[in-house]
Amino acid sequence: MNGNSFAKLTLDSRFQLFKNNYLVFGANVAKVGDNIYGSPGFAKRLNFGMAAGYSLRSPIGPIDLKYGWSPKAKTSQWYFDLGFWF
Repeated sequence: MNGNSFAKLTLDSRFQLFKNNYLVFGANVAKVGDNIYGSPGFAKRLNFGMAAGYSLRSPIGPIDLKYGWSPKAKTSQWYFDLGFWF
């Protein structure tokens, strides 16, 4: 994917299982291209992705292990996050 414009919408949810233990779910939709904001048909050819996993709240921040999948690309992979995003 490449272009001079990028738009992304993300939704993340955490559900507490036990103290400091969470189930995490996420979904995002994005569009990348040249001048996507000024062209008609903004909602065409969107890229989607979703993820589910486990999170542990620790003294250094959240520790996440998520499995992500993209239906359009038909690919999946594991994600590991340590600490907060800046």
